[in-house]
Amino acid sequence: MKTTRDQLFKMPKIELHAHIGGSIRESTIIELINKKNKDPEAIKQILDSCRIDPKQSKEVGRRNLNECFKMFEVIHDLTSTDVTVMTRITKETIEDYADDNVIYLELRTTPRAIGQNGSKYDYVTHVIKGIEDYYQSHPDSPIIVRLLLTIDRQKSLQEAKENIELAHTYPSKYIVGMDFSGNPFKGPFSNFQHLIKEAREKHKLPFSIHMGEVLNDDEVLLIISTKPERVGHAVCWQSESTRDEFIRSQIPLEVCLSSNHCTTTSREEGDHPFAEYAKTTNRSGMHMCLNCDDKGIFQTTTTDEYLMAADDFSLSVEEFCEMQADMANYIFDKESIEGVRSQIIKYRDSLSSHVC
Repeated sequence: MKTTRDQLFKMPKIELHAHIGGSIRESTIIELINKKNKDPEAIKQILDSCRIDPKQSKEVGRRNLNECFKMFEVIHDLTSTDVTVMTRITKETIEDYADDNVIYLELRTTPRAIGQNGSKYDYVTHVIKGIEDYYQSHPDSPIIVRLLLTIDRQKSLQEAKENIELAHTYPSKYIVGMDFSGNPFKGPFSNFQHLIKEAREKHKLPFSIHMGEVLNDDEVLLIISTKPERVGHAVCWQSESTRDEFIRSQIPLEVCLSSNHCTTTSREEGDHPFAEYAKTTNRSGMHMCLNCDDKGIFQTTTTDEYLMAADDFSLSVEEFCEMQADMANYIFDKESIEGVRSQIIKYRDSLSSHVC
């Protein structure tokens, strides 16, 4: 039986790879651009460069890589002077994931000083306020939201140290770990390896590390050797032996299909190592789930990601439930594992009870 969108929408989902900035709504971008710019022609040029049509609720078709990078530039500019904007974007992002029946969400963001008197601490405070504002306005919402602070590999070691210290000392139950990401052509992982090792051992901070976004097997093998708690992407290999080494490592993987297609790290639907990974699930210990990465930029939802995988790789909703129930063991909020797993398994079991 073909897996339907309705089945996947109703399936309780976990989302472990969601960058806050890239999750911004197009309607919010348009509103912020209009507030910041008075010249109608300048506004039109910005919207055209990102292929945003203010008359449509959602753009038809995917953005190309250049348009995606332009979106990142515009979003960074729109959030560079008023830190309260991050509170709004965070709250709206949670609303969107909750509406898609995501029951456990790990957001990630890079702390930065916004405004003349801003600080990284202030930035994180406003992001967490967005989480708290969501719960205040949705007191019965079942979604569990947690936060990872990011080390940007393009930044300095001092910046990385500051972010680690902030993740360790900021007084909030929402911060549960760290992310290592950024432009894969800049800032080699080896520069940061000792800091990440210290953060994991001294502060017990789990890490999700972007890996294999570009061809660099030496870095991939180095990351594998450090045995991070999770990795993201893992789509580019110079040799099959490196891919096989990753599969044998059994490091849990955050798959981002739409993101990889848009950024050409996989060329087209069906041409993605997820096909190989899926073959190994429940056989050689491959742990993974599907994620949006930047849902606003890539115009996707977590349900869309599973529907794409169902269509491209002929997987059933029951298989997706098994995949997610397994991956729930690797969420960074350990106290939420059993509750999240039980919701997914309950839905899986309900599917068999409806079969005639």
